[in-house]
Amino acid sequence: MLAAAAFAEHEAPRSPRARQRVRAAVMREVADELGNTPAVARGSYVDPRVVQQFEAERSIRPALRRLGRGLQDASERDALERAVVVRQRHAQAAEVSHLIAAAK
Repeated sequence: MLAAAAFAEHEAPRSPRARQRVRAAVMREVADELGNTPAVARGSYVDPRVVQQFEAERSIRPALRRLGRGLQDASERDALERAVVVRQRHAQAAEVSHLIAAAK
């Protein structure tokens, strides 16, 4: 959830190098929050699908805008978590649909 929120704060990078810089910045941010290193955050805490969604220029930015001032209480954190889960489910459904279409 931390990574999804952090990615949503960034505009979609236009180049592979810019995308790499954003990924590194997000991993540092998550690592700082968890008291760990970026490598541990990336390998153990950040779901790779969150990174894939960012690279596909999809994020939870609309949910963050609806929350407005940020994650002030548990209900707002719950709303953000639901947005992350919904985004992941949509991505999985799209992937399954693509695989089914390719198999025909």
